Amino acid sequence: MAVIEILADEECWKRLPEASLDSGQPLPLRHRTVAVHLPRTAAAMFALDYAHRTKSPVAPILCAKMQWVVADCNHC
Repeated sequence: MAVIEILADEECWKRLPEASLDSGQPLPLRHRTVAVHLPRTAAAMFALDYAHRTKSPVAPILCAKMQWVVADCNHC
Protein backbone atom coordinates (compact mmCIF):
# COMPACT_ATOMS: atom_id res chain seq x y z
CA MET A 1 0.00 0.00 0.00
CA ALA A 2 1.36 3.40 -0.98
CA VAL A 3 1.66 6.15 1.59
CA ILE A 4 0.68 9.62 0.43
CA GLU A 5 2.55 12.53 1.97
CA ILE A 6 0.36 15.45 2.98
CA LEU A 7 1.96 18.77 3.80
CA ALA A 8 0.99 21.01 6.68
CA ASP A 9 -0.50 24.35 5.59
CA GLU A 10 2.66 26.29 6.40
CA GLU A 11 4.94 23.92 4.45
CA CYS A 12 2.52 23.88 1.53
CA TRP A 13 2.50 27.69 1.29
CA LYS A 14 6.31 27.63 1.17
CA ARG A 15 6.27 25.32 -1.87
CA LEU A 16 3.54 27.10 -3.82
CA PRO A 17 4.37 29.93 -6.20
CA GLU A 18 3.99 33.25 -4.41
CA ALA A 19 0.36 34.22 -3.93
CA SER A 20 -0.84 37.80 -3.83
CA LEU A 21 -3.95 37.08 -1.75
CA ASP A 22 -4.85 34.71 1.05
CA SER A 23 -1.38 33.29 1.60
CA GLY A 24 -1.11 31.68 5.00
CA GLN A 25 -4.77 30.62 5.06
CA PRO A 26 -5.75 26.97 5.70
CA LEU A 27 -5.61 24.88 2.52
CA PRO A 28 -7.87 22.09 1.28
CA LEU A 29 -6.47 18.59 1.62
CA ARG A 30 -6.42 18.06 -2.16
CA HIS A 31 -4.12 21.06 -2.63
CA ARG A 32 -1.79 20.06 0.20
CA THR A 33 -1.48 16.56 -1.27
CA VAL A 34 -0.73 17.73 -4.82
CA ALA A 35 1.70 20.43 -3.65
CA VAL A 36 4.14 17.79 -2.38
CA HIS A 37 5.41 17.03 -5.88
CA LEU A 38 3.46 19.38 -8.15
CA PRO A 39 3.32 22.84 -6.55
CA ARG A 40 2.53 24.65 -9.81
CA THR A 41 -0.32 22.22 -10.45
CA ALA A 42 -1.68 22.95 -6.97
CA ALA A 43 -1.46 26.68 -7.74
CA ALA A 44 -3.34 26.10 -11.02
CA MET A 45 -6.01 24.23 -9.05
CA PHE A 46 -6.46 27.36 -6.92
CA ALA A 47 -6.90 29.48 -10.05
CA LEU A 48 -9.46 27.04 -11.44
CA ASP A 49 -11.35 26.92 -8.12
CA TYR A 50 -11.39 30.73 -8.03
CA ALA A 51 -12.73 30.95 -11.59
CA HIS A 52 -15.48 28.46 -10.84
CA ARG A 53 -16.50 30.31 -7.70
CA THR A 54 -16.51 33.81 -9.16
CA LYS A 55 -17.44 33.34 -12.83
CA SER A 56 -19.59 30.22 -12.91
CA PRO A 57 -22.99 30.48 -14.60
CA VAL A 58 -24.27 27.91 -12.08
CA ALA A 59 -26.05 29.38 -9.05
CA PRO A 60 -23.86 29.32 -5.89
CA ILE A 61 -26.26 27.12 -3.89
CA LEU A 62 -26.51 24.54 -6.69
CA CYS A 63 -22.72 24.61 -7.12
CA ALA A 64 -22.22 23.98 -3.38
CA LYS A 65 -24.69 21.10 -3.46
CA MET A 66 -22.87 19.53 -6.43
CA GLN A 67 -19.53 19.84 -4.62
CA TRP A 68 -21.03 18.19 -1.54
CA VAL A 69 -22.36 15.27 -3.62
CA VAL A 70 -18.96 14.74 -5.26
CA ALA A 71 -17.17 14.89 -1.90
CA ASP A 72 -19.68 12.45 -0.39
CA CYS A 73 -19.24 10.02 -3.30
CA ASN A 74 -15.46 10.22 -2.81
CA HIS A 75 -15.90 9.61 0.95
CA CYS A 76 -14.35 12.99 1.74
